[in-house]
Amino acid sequence: MRSTAYRAFLFGLALLGWPPGVREAAAATPCASSGQPFPVMVTYEQPGIRRAESLTLRIVYPSDRVTLGPSASPEVLSRRIEHKPANTIAAASATDGTLTVVLSRAQGFEAGDLFTVRFDRCTESAPPTAEAFRCTVETAGTASGSITGGKCAVR
Repeated sequence: MRSTAYRAFLFGLALLGWPPGVREAAAATPCASSGQPFPVMVTYEQPGIRRAESLTLRIVYPSDRVTLGPSASPEVLSRRIEHKPANTIAAASATDGTLTVVLSRAQGFEAGDLFTVRFDRCTESAPPTAEAFRCTVETAGTASGSITGGKCAVR
């Protein structure tokens, strides 16, 4: 029998191909990579003492200043999600300046630094500030149900 966290992870994967009701499109035209890495840290703030075992995060990024490269395959994107807590399963997809990341971990996730996304800087573009990124917790859950009120941020 598979764990609830695993089932929630599979559900999150299904969501990767199904955009939420209103998806913000990037205002800018995607750019060419300069080859210079631009890592950003994603943090998580949990609403109470229960630790989420599965998370789906949506990160809107300035696609005129950073890129995830020419290949947006889930395998390539998942390798750009670095410095995750031990024993974390991660999957990612990107569309129109939005990166969706699904995470699952049986031990749950603590508040604080969650993972790093390794973007590339765009050619002939100034590096963006953290304020140019937006992070939203789409779903969070445990074996006993959903958790609401969680927040994420990019720094």
